[in-house]
Amino acid sequence: MATLLSLEERLGEIRASAVNNVPKEAFFSGDELLVFIISLGGAVSGFLQYFVLVRRVALFGCSRLQRVTLVLAPAAGLLLTFVVLSSYAAQEVRDDRIYFLLFLLLGATWIFWTPSLFPILGLSLRVDALEGHNESAIVALTGAILGISITYAGGNIGEGATIWTTIFSSALATAGLFLLWLMLEMGSRVSLAITEERDRASGWRLAGYLVGIGLILGRAVAGDWTSTRQTIKDFAVAGWPAVVLTFVAIFVEGKWQPNLRQPVPPVYMRGIFPALVYLASVGVVLLFLGRWK
Repeated sequence: MATLLSLEERLGEIRASAVNNVPKEAFFSGDELLVFIISLGGAVSGFLQYFVLVRRVALFGCSRLQRVTLVLAPAAGLLLTFVVLSSYAAQEVRDDRIYFLLFLLLGATWIFWTPSLFPILGLSLRVDALEGHNESAIVALTGAILGISITYAGGNIGEGATIWTTIFSSALATAGLFLLWLMLEMGSRVSLAITEERDRASGWRLAGYLVGIGLILGRAVAGDWTSTRQTIKDFAVAGWPAVVLTFVAIFVEGKWQPNLRQPVPPVYMRGIFPALVYLASVGVVLLFLGRWK
């Protein structure tokens, strides 16, 4: 009998050891597996539709420089996501390759598919940037893709109880960016200056604005998760400077868009310089907010 009990205890130890040594990837919950599958499909399909579009539009005479710019934008967004996941994501994500891959694939889906929503705000990757050879639209859309990438990356910073806390935070920041962009569009009709007037200065200002509010809103959702209510509260407290920047941008657009007196505003003084001022102001805001908690 003693031998039998010893054998059973030994088998129990072996089973326990086997369970402890099984890779954590094997314990994906149902919803995590669903998100993984959707992210994998979304990343692959998004990659193909985005780059096939950029490649095919070369037939319309789109210059190589224009295509390279729009290829580098999502590449930079994916690189940023990789760096954030490697250095600032939850410990579980950093230590577990399959969770790391899940959030990287989700980021790729985020980055490649959100441009399909840009036409709602008056800018189209295909029509304006590629087929229309509109340099102003290319600059603006590059800024938009980078801004979206930053909001997703910000939601991945800090510890969280489940994958849904990360998804909620990133979605909150991304929705905030689209809402503020809509406010700017309704208040200034900046898309018309870019698509119809082809004003390069307006494209640079919009790009700087979108990257700037992306940085603010991404920082606003960064940090350890405590609750949905607290996340929304922190988002409002840390994200309000993006609203201020939006009203400033509406004012600037009203003054510096093309008009009869100046149909072609100077690109550097009324485009690149204001964009840099936006970003410098955002840098001050980020220094004031400090490191996330």
